[in-house]
Amino acid sequence: MKTTTACLLALVVPSFFASSASAEMTHWTYVVSANADPPSYGTQIQAPHPQPSPSNTFPSYAIINLHPAYEDRPHILWNVGYIPGSTQTRAMSFDSGVTTSSAGTLGEIHGSYHFTLSIGDFASHAIGSLTFAGRFDGFVGNDSDMTRVSHTYLGPTTGQLHLGANLYTVRVLPFQPVDAQEPFSPVPRVVNDPQIDAMVDVRPFVSDTPEPSTLSLAALGLAASCAAGVYRRLSRS
Repeated sequence: MKTTTACLLALVVPSFFASSASAEMTHWTYVVSANADPPSYGTQIQAPHPQPSPSNTFPSYAIINLHPAYEDRPHILWNVGYIPGSTQTRAMSFDSGVTTSSAGTLGEIHGSYHFTLSIGDFASHAIGSLTFAGRFDGFVGNDSDMTRVSHTYLGPTTGQLHLGANLYTVRVLPFQPVDAQEPFSPVPRVVNDPQIDAMVDVRPFVSDTPEPSTLSLAALGLAASCAAGVYRRLSRS
């Protein structure tokens, strides 16, 4: 009787863990905040030194404006929809210009900034944040022409968040100054705002305890032993 009971348990356990391991699609949301680093401030990077304007009346500044994704949201909102599973999504958009100057004017700029990407896990309502930093060096023009400026990350470009039962891995992608579909255009044409996207990979968090698959294999081994024992009993009888 004991042997039969153990065998039944061995057959039930694998199916239990298999069903629990197949989790539903993870739902999450996010917001981004950004700030220029000193000597700039707020959400605008300014050239460290003014340059003469065409009229020599007012100083002319090259500027880059920071536009974090969902900049109209001050924090995580749970009632504005969700993102299912892993995806690539927008983290930052930018536009540039040269103050008090005519169209086509270029201005030199050097400045850094940082942005914080906060993720909210719907199932647990847990929230976590990752901060990334970058720097622009080069020349920008009016009409968001950022094809002559370089972008460098000032630190890690990947981070992880353990939220609820899930592990979120965030990797920020290279800065895109023009529309990615026109890389070989002789005259770069700004179709979309210059941007930075983030790749967000979502997976169930796995702790140091035995995984369901390991327990399932152990249970299957026990089931095989039980089957052999039952066969021997029947042979003797």
